[in-house]
Amino acid sequence: MSPDEAYQALDTALRARPPECADIDLFTADDLTRADVEVLRPICASCDLQLLCRRYAETAKVTAGYWAGTLYGGKARTKAA
Repeated sequence: MSPDEAYQALDTALRARPPECADIDLFTADDLTRADVEVLRPICASCDLQLLCRRYAETAKVTAGYWAGTLYGGKARTKAA
């Protein structure tokens, strides 16, 4: 599956049923703290779009954010700078 196909599948699902993460910019932030991850983790864990989200993140090779329960772009910092 190409990144475009993965995005299209995710976008279609998001339009049909907006998930809890909709409009929370923290999910795609470049720099997350451990506290941020602890807030985001349960939102992802209960989401039924997790597979589509993961597929998009992996095929698009995202470099930042918290996608489908996985932190991309390095380790979460202990505290905010």
